Amino acid sequence: MRLNCSYFVLMQDFSDKYGKVAYFGLWAEEYADEFGKRDAWEILRNALKRTKDEDVKSDELEAALHFLERGKDRVRPFQDFRKAITIHDPGERYWAMKDAMQRIWKGL
Repeated sequence: MRLNCSYFVLMQDFSDKYGKVAYFGLWAEEYADEFGKRDAWEILRNALKRTKDEDVKSDELEAALHFLERGKDRVRPFQDFRKAITIHDPGERYWAMKDAMQRIWKGL
């Protein structure tokens, strides 16, 4: 189920909470994006773990996909992931999501 919401809402910045934080005397701005990617990736991993038992489609998952997808030339793995979460059969959905995630990981 695709929810109707603005693009602005979907563009959650997962790195925002890590910005402007002193870390061992250094500003963590340069690391904020990496930490944001880690958090967004964890949302995808969690969805994969739960997908055999429940519908994992959510605004949070879509926001994580958008965050990881921004600035990427290869968007096909992200499209495939979005398609995979709509597959009815839980086993087939799991393997399709896992395949797309492996390709997303290679592009990060």
